[in-house]
Amino acid sequence: MKKSFLFIAVLFQFIGFAQNSAYFKTLQTTKVKSDPKLKWTVIGPGTSGYSEDLNIHPYDSNVMFLSYDMGNGYGTWNKGDSWTTLNDFDGLGSEIKPFRTDFSPKNPDYGIMIGNSGTIFTTHNRGRSWEEIENFPTKKKCDAIALDPKDENTWYIGTGQHWKVKGVHRSLKEPNGTKYRYTEYGYIYKTIDAGKTWTKIMDNISKDLDVLKIIIDPRDSNKLYVLTNFGFYTSKDKGSSWQEKKSGLPYNDGRDLQSYYNKSTKEFKLFLLMQTHYEGVGKSIKTEGGVYKSVDNGEQWTSVTGNLAFDMSQITDYSSKSLYYKTIAYWFGNSAKDVQAQYPELPTATIPVYNRLAVNPLNPDIIYVSNNLKHDFSFGPAEVMKTEDGGKTWIVCARPGDYWKKNVDKAYWDTRNNPAGGNMSFSHLEAAANTYGNSKAFRDLQINGKGEVFTVYDQQLFISVDNGNTWQQRDDIETSPGSNHWVGRGNSNLPGFGLNVKTGMKGQYLFASEEHGIWRTTTDGDKVYKGAVALEQIEGQTQELTEKDRRATSAPEISIDPNDANTYYILPNRQNHEGTLRKSTDAGKTWSTVSEKLMVKFNPNGVLFSFSHIIDKKDSNRMMFTIPSHIQRGWHTSHWMVNGYLRMTDFTDFGIHLSTDGGKTWKTNNTGLPDRPNVSQMTYDNKYKNIYAALGRSFEKSVGGLYRSINDGESWEKVSIPKEIKSINFVEVDKNGIIYIACGEGEAAINEGGVYRSTNDGKTWEQIFDMPHIKMVKVSPLDSKTIAVVVAPSKVIKEINSGIYISNDNGKNWTKYNYGLGQVDKMTGFEFDPYDENTFWSSCHGSGFARGILSK
Repeated sequence: MKKSFLFIAVLFQFIGFAQNSAYFKTLQTTKVKSDPKLKWTVIGPGTSGYSEDLNIHPYDSNVMFLSYDMGNGYGTWNKGDSWTTLNDFDGLGSEIKPFRTDFSPKNPDYGIMIGNSGTIFTTHNRGRSWEEIENFPTKKKCDAIALDPKDENTWYIGTGQHWKVKGVHRSLKEPNGTKYRYTEYGYIYKTIDAGKTWTKIMDNISKDLDVLKIIIDPRDSNKLYVLTNFGFYTSKDKGSSWQEKKSGLPYNDGRDLQSYYNKSTKEFKLFLLMQTHYEGVGKSIKTEGGVYKSVDNGEQWTSVTGNLAFDMSQITDYSSKSLYYKTIAYWFGNSAKDVQAQYPELPTATIPVYNRLAVNPLNPDIIYVSNNLKHDFSFGPAEVMKTEDGGKTWIVCARPGDYWKKNVDKAYWDTRNNPAGGNMSFSHLEAAANTYGNSKAFRDLQINGKGEVFTVYDQQLFISVDNGNTWQQRDDIETSPGSNHWVGRGNSNLPGFGLNVKTGMKGQYLFASEEHGIWRTTTDGDKVYKGAVALEQIEGQTQELTEKDRRATSAPEISIDPNDANTYYILPNRQNHEGTLRKSTDAGKTWSTVSEKLMVKFNPNGVLFSFSHIIDKKDSNRMMFTIPSHIQRGWHTSHWMVNGYLRMTDFTDFGIHLSTDGGKTWKTNNTGLPDRPNVSQMTYDNKYKNIYAALGRSFEKSVGGLYRSINDGESWEKVSIPKEIKSINFVEVDKNGIIYIACGEGEAAINEGGVYRSTNDGKTWEQIFDMPHIKMVKVSPLDSKTIAVVVAPSKVIKEINSGIYISNDNGKNWTKYNYGLGQVDKMTGFEFDPYDENTFWSSCHGSGFARGILSK
């Protein structure tokens, strides 16, 4: 009998290979383009993850580029009305991250870009596509970029990472700033032949030189103006020699450098934002810094700081005062407690650590500065300041949060003629951002050629078209006022995870995310544009109407009771309500915590993923979920990582958790499973008779495979699978009882992966898809011959051809469908639409959610 089983298994595999071997050989060796007949559209919500890198085309205000913390990059050619991924639909999702860009005034279609980790790109079509310069001398990170306005072949690339504000800070101990990992320091790279050859200039200042900004004089490109962490320098001979310039400055320690140029009058000015310095004087702190201007090419500087400093002793906001002492403490290298004890008197004139500077290109008297109090050491409440009179008087021009909305300290701000009240309009975060709490920080500040100002506040992109008087979020469009239904503009940076289309409501499906809760599609997207998909947040920040009313914002999956389509469950894995089971019995209108105590002991710094919450149709009180010991997802899709990112060393309750009382109490139930089981996913069969569990192995070599329970999860038995398979990532049972398994690992051999199916309860298996690392397999509920697989990156084939493949003929032939997706190497979910055979849904770790439409 054993020999017969092996013979049949080999025979089935042979049949599959005979039909598809050439195609799979191509997939394993050659990059294959996606079929554009199926087009994916990112459906939002917009942004939803921070960015400190907004780049605006200097000669076309409609063109902008965003680089996000989740590894993606977007471009817009209509000033943010819509955004498109810059990455290859069939490549890796973090290949193009627009860190810094510059363009030619003679040919605005031609530009250069610093990408991620020592990559330099060029474009000939205004940034719609980019081509990497292969022989750039370093693979480490760089900081500044400039293209000679008179000569397109001459470029300057400054080394350093000053603009990684989260990791680079200055203090008395480190006045030139901390150093950032994987970064090149010490010089500027210069090319005069469009990147064919490179030389080092400005390499005699310091080996730790961090180049913040390079400005080429638009009147005479021999003249360069450069701000570094060692001061401001100029060159009159294209960088062959350098002179330090600091006359008129209190010290040569700048944080940002900008210029103004009037092409008609040839008027040229430089503006320098200083690093704020602090000095203890008696029981208080003396502050020095501000903004300076030069009208003679940096030879002489004059202060335009005016009344930028504000009276901290008049500020009653606890958060601002707390951050003030933390800022001073970092500067002195001391604790906040000790600094407060030594300098208990708040200063009557102080300046936060501002790190961004913007000058209106139409009127140099309009100047903006901003800080980043979340990632830098700085404080509020004056986070974005503006002057319209050349620096004589300054006001707080961006005012989010309840400090400004409630007019706290209004009497003091009135003495400065500062406008009162909040002036920032949010999309779905309106309640959380403007109803309670303090500022979430301004992460960027840029201005376009029309004088329109942009900032990234917290995780959202804002624009001001009235010189900073009001600000509007630019990421989403509301279908109608007050609906809270949002159509994203395509620039999602959301950590998208689970999908659930079993709502029983056509066009209203559920999407789970980290940091921004649970979303449901609505049916009114056409109000924005024909074919648009709108979403509403049904659990998350939208419902946070008071500071005490904290909602679950991070849950990797959402499940639906098979007996009641209005009952939803989520398992938050971090932030609010982590380690609990949350339930809604009214289709997401209200939520409550079901579990009587924490189901899982969480480390507050950890990110412990729990998946596959399944509910028994025979008894909805009986439910299970799994905590895998290792994961291959997010940033690490091609190798195993300990669940919790190695920060959960005291956690041992990996595996399957079972509840028989509707989720109130839980027990670990791994009987029959290997030690420390790495259970990736579970599912009931089509009759709710048996439960199947997909187990991966890990770098600890724990045992993987397919397991089955015939007693509702009380115990498990191993199911025979092809002997080459070491890890199973996903198991699917279609409506006919056919079992599909998605197999492989990021570091597996080619024959250790693929998709297999069994028509006889696992006795024999047929391989229908042959790639080393398959994330998921799904069967259409409308047609069991329509099958989809999600291919994840594999090192053995150099991480090519990740993404979504669909077969319409029961696995005989396959088509790659990634068109419109920018991070196919980070896919986390896929679903067929249960009503429309030409509509598909997907989720991604860094680009949120997407809808695909197949045109026949």
